Amino acid sequence: MSKIGSRSSSHKCGCFKSSIQRLDDSGNNPYLPLADFLQRIATIKISNGYLVNFRTLELFCTIADRRSFSQAAAVHQLTQSAVSQAIQHLEESVGVQLSNRSKRPLVLTAAGKRYLSGVRAILRSHERLQREVRQTGERLS
Repeated sequence: MSKIGSRSSSHKCGCFKSSIQRLDDSGNNPYLPLADFLQRIATIKISNGYLVNFRTLELFCTIADRRSFSQAAAVHQLTQSAVSQAIQHLEESVGVQLSNRSKRPLVLTAAGKRYLSGVRAILRSHERLQREVRQTGERLS
């Protein structure tokens, strides 16, 4: 069992290794059909033994938006070292450096900018999927 910040977790931080160009293949409909979304998620490969988790993807987006590990840590109520470790695992999983930490404020590399675009698309699709399922599914009692 690994520990992330002050919260306990039974999995490693990490991310999908993917090369999703865009989630909308039709070019017209901004909503990806549910079956296509699930198929894409199922076929994204996991590398280096790190499991994908949306929390790490959201953390990466916050780091990019705030351009700061410490500010992202505060937003997500994690320690700065936990954030740094999560992003290190993410970079190992993807196989490229996503940010230049030596510059202040933090700057994404070209690969980091491309990755951020894909991550945002995945998170938007996941949010849409949750809304659709909630609208059609039975509520928990």
